[in-house]
Amino acid sequence: MDGPCNWTLDTSCCEGWDDFSPVAQEVGYTLATLTLWAATGRRFGRCEITVQPCRQRRNLPLYQVFPVPAWGYGPSEGIGWMGPYILNGEWFNSCWGGCTCRASCEIALDGPTTTDGILEVTTHGDVVDPSAYVVMNNYLLVRTDGHCWPSCINYSHQDPPEFTVTYLRGEEEPAALQLVGGLLACEFAKACEGDDTCRLPSRLQALSQQGVSVTVSPFSEYLDLGLTDIPEVDRVIVALNPYRQVERSRVYSPDRPQPRMVT
Repeated sequence: MDGPCNWTLDTSCCEGWDDFSPVAQEVGYTLATLTLWAATGRRFGRCEITVQPCRQRRNLPLYQVFPVPAWGYGPSEGIGWMGPYILNGEWFNSCWGGCTCRASCEIALDGPTTTDGILEVTTHGDVVDPSAYVVMNNYLLVRTDGHCWPSCINYSHQDPPEFTVTYLRGEEEPAALQLVGGLLACEFAKACEGDDTCRLPSRLQALSQQGVSVTVSPFSEYLDLGLTDIPEVDRVIVALNPYRQVERSRVYSPDRPQPRMVT
């Protein structure tokens, strides 16, 4: 994501917010959301995207021994389905088995997202009824009506697209972040209009008129930590991002097909 999406700021604690000019309000909102989005690890904000996902391959059981058949294969495919295998640390000399906790039809999205964050799903140009699917674990789109998602997608055939998912990706900002976002937007708006009551930190710490001694604080004292030097705002930043992560953690696997997105 290149910036915060769909942020909501609560300016109820900003006295005189409605008296600011529309330009100052826009400046305050833009600078506050970008600052807090970056300071909290670029996690918050739900961006609308449309992808063309692929169904995930079934995972093979671990610690297999020769012969190694794939799931669903049997004698008709020429691969024996009877043979020794290890499941959960126990040796079996029988057909492949074992219970798994997974849906019969699911796809992996680039999350996080939620069920109410799925805006539209289409297959072969037709909109799928929202009651036919749910989101599990914040990234798995599970089909629940007995049907299944398209298993093979031809990206060259796009009239209409065979399978698309439009959804909101990201986490919604907490109420506390909305409140301090409003406070920070208030200070940026004051700075835009030249208000002397602005609480944004100044680099000037001390000034001696006769000896002409000036002490200036370096930006690194707070900016390198992703902080603003406004106590209320910084407390929430530290609570939501205690380890100073600069972006959301991700796990990449060559075994997991990635959804395609037209850019």
